[in-house]
Amino acid sequence: MNSEEPEGWQRLTLEDTVDVLDSMRIPLNSDERYEMKGNIPYYGANGVVDFIDRYIFDEELILIAEDGGFFDEYQTRPIAYKISGKSWVNNHAHVLRVKSNFCFDFIFYSLEHKNVIPIIKGGTRTKLNQAEMRQIPMAVPKSLAEQKTIAAILKSVDYAIEKTKELIEKHKKMKQGVMQDLFVKGVDENGSLRKEGIWDKLRIRSVAFVADIDHKMPEDVDFGVPFISSKDITEDGDIVLQGVKQISEKDYRRLARKIRPKKGDIIYSRIGTIGRAA
Repeated sequence: MNSEEPEGWQRLTLEDTVDVLDSMRIPLNSDERYEMKGNIPYYGANGVVDFIDRYIFDEELILIAEDGGFFDEYQTRPIAYKISGKSWVNNHAHVLRVKSNFCFDFIFYSLEHKNVIPIIKGGTRTKLNQAEMRQIPMAVPKSLAEQKTIAAILKSVDYAIEKTKELIEKHKKMKQGVMQDLFVKGVDENGSLRKEGIWDKLRIRSVAFVADIDHKMPEDVDFGVPFISSKDITEDGDIVLQGVKQISEKDYRRLARKIRPKKGDIIYSRIGTIGRAA
């Protein structure tokens, strides 16, 4: 946020805009939650952890991670989320009730991707203590109407994003169905789907060289060679290198003696996210 706010805006701290309800939080261990199974969400730092049959809150609230939040990834992942209705919150999320003279959604959007690393002392810790959270700087229009207008625009963008995600999921399912038909029946000389498949069934080893080795899991290093595991392969067949494990040159050379991946190879996960290919 710039040091100078737009005309008609004011610089506040978070505690000027919300009431902090942390004293009402009650953590429950897994055994306690097992005895309380129900349909009321039990929230933690980044969302729903479980469902139980009792509640502490029954209102619209903002939850912001106390520990375990995505503070270093605030630009792409939210550090805060909003809830409504009956809920139970554990001690890994701060509980905020927006004061009546502020727009709930405006305050939420102000926090959703907030850079709080300076507040948690340069990012050396992964915990956002309540005292530090209360001092999060907030730039807020003095006009409640302007707050609501800004929030409405952002909500419309969120709605469009959600609809786009639904459309993507719909097309993914369509693709799965088409792939099932194509790889079972095939197509004729006109490019039409055959009524019955006439393909030969072969084992994978007859069409590809399979490198499947067991090895000791190498240790992480700060700077080294990217080490791809099953968790780095997405459902869409992509490899996400952000946050990928790094291994030493020594471990790389040890593993590369048996198999050295090349451009054009297919990676197929056999542990964890079983059956994903990239």
